[in-house]
Amino acid sequence: MISNTEYKLIKHFLFFVFLMGILFGAAEKALGDEVLTRDEQIVAATLLGEAPGEGTCGVYAVGCVLQQRSINRNLSPAEVCLQNDQFSCWEIGGKKLTLLEANKKYYNQGGPIMYARQLARMIVAKRPLDRTFVGNADHFHAQWKMKRNKEGKMEKVLVKSPYWAKKENFTVIIGNHKFYKLK
Repeated sequence: MISNTEYKLIKHFLFFVFLMGILFGAAEKALGDEVLTRDEQIVAATLLGEAPGEGTCGVYAVGCVLQQRSINRNLSPAEVCLQNDQFSCWEIGGKKLTLLEANKKYYNQGGPIMYARQLARMIVAKRPLDRTFVGNADHFHAQWKMKRNKEGKMEKVLVKSPYWAKKENFTVIIGNHKFYKLK
């Protein structure tokens, strides 16, 4: 038995997927090869880098959080992506990635690249996403990560929740991510 809230989330998501299938199916042919602006590249790299292996659902969820932060802080989506300590995909080993490095890393790992490009265009153009999909969350974190064990094999390892991840602010779990509304 699913709750009313879960039902609404599923209903909204399925409607969104239906619309995006129609819209992006035609748009992909018309716009898929166009060059992205710098801001769109930053947003697309963030979407791909923060939701590896999560598919379109996870990419959309990250996009909703990004758009919510942009609204809350009155900053452009690209500015939010590049703020310190906001999106871990922009920092590797304590070093801030350049846009070129991020594009090489995240575009080569696969995933829903065309979808992320189109969603980035929407976010930068300030077209509203259905942020109720993540409960209007403005924060998220991974529940687990892949790590090499002593035998050299990759295994899932639980991630310690960040200090800000309080039970009363929790909104939803989508894929590997837990979402929270702090503001």
